Amino acid sequence: MFLINIMKNMSKLFIVIALLVSAQAIAKPVHQIAVDGIQYHLTKKDFVYKKVGKNMVGHEYIAYIDLSGDNGQKLYFNLGGTVIGKAGVEKTSIPKGAPDASGEIIYLFGKNPPKQYQYFRSNIELSCSHIAIGKDSFNNKHFLNKAESKDTKKLHKNRKEKVVINQQKVTKGKCKQLQVKIKHAYNQHYQGTSQGQYPMSIDNIDLTLSVLEKY
Repeated sequence: MFLINIMKNMSKLFIVIALLVSAQAIAKPVHQIAVDGIQYHLTKKDFVYKKVGKNMVGHEYIAYIDLSGDNGQKLYFNLGGTVIGKAGVEKTSIPKGAPDASGEIIYLFGKNPPKQYQYFRSNIELSCSHIAIGKDSFNNKHFLNKAESKDTKKLHKNRKEKVVINQQKVTKGKCKQLQVKIKHAYNQHYQGTSQGQYPMSIDNIDLTLSVLEKY
């Protein structure tokens, strides 16, 4: 009898845990939208901020939007607008003569290639109920010469980048909650250095989102 009571209590505990997990699986939405083609405005206040990682520190901004009207038809997803923030500064250990990520040859800068670069980069992902819809990214990178490196007023300068995601998708009626994620990372190794005083930041998000059946 004692063992039966224990098993009953454990079953109740597992049920409670399952309910809690399922409740957390769907995040609280910032908007309730429909498949109607209406443009909905998203700003930074609509996003939940999360910091992840250790050496490469990741910053994520996530917005959740409930969607109604997915009946298995082809859907057209449109996300566009701008992301504004301040450029970050990092060191580079790229040897003379080696190309950087964009293919630019460092030795074009002369005998002493720059050791710092200014960057503004981010990845934008649009998904719905764990179904990937589309993504966009930007990576504005600029190597700094000695004069630029000493000009502290310009190091942490403002940047503005466009975001465009236009995708069509058939989710078979499974699209219930949209997720817009904006994420970027910087190297925490430089936090204690002069370069580390200028990590990238996202200061403003201005996006519009719409879902429609046909154009």
